[in-house]
Amino acid sequence: MGEWSEYFEDFPEENPANQPNKGPDLGPRSKYFPDWHVSQLTKEELAEIAKKIEAKNAEIERQAEEKAKYIQEAKSHPLFLVEVCPICNLNTMNIYQISDDNYFGECQECGVSGGEAEPKIILEKIEDLVWKQSQDIELDEDF
Repeated sequence: MGEWSEYFEDFPEENPANQPNKGPDLGPRSKYFPDWHVSQLTKEELAEIAKKIEAKNAEIERQAEEKAKYIQEAKSHPLFLVEVCPICNLNTMNIYQISDDNYFGECQECGVSGGEAEPKIILEKIEDLVWKQSQDIELDEDF
C-alpha cells in the first residue's frame, strides 16, 4: 500500500486538511433567542423562556375551555334534528338550534362537529372536509 498522501489525492473529500473547521456542537438554537444555542443561555433567560411557554400554554388551555364551554352550551339547547353523519354514515348527527339563525351539529359516534346558519350547510361543510382530507391523502401517496 502506498503513502497516505496518495490516498488523499484519490479521495480529497476524506483528507482532514480539506475539512472545514467545525466548532463544538452546542445543541439546538433557542427559539426565543435565535442568536444563541440553548446550552449558552443563562438561568434568567431560561426562566424567561419558561414564562413565555407557560403563557402560551395558558392561552391554549383557555381557548380549549372556551370551545368546550361553547359545545356544552350548544348541547344544552333542545335537539332540533337527527341526521346521518357524512363521515361515519350513521344516524347519529345531532343538530341543535342555538338561535333563530344559528345551528350546531355534532356526531355522537365519530365526534365531528360544526356550527352554521342552516343544518344543511353544517353537513355540507363536514362532507367537504372529508373530501379535502381524502384528496390530500391521494396527493401524499403520489410522492
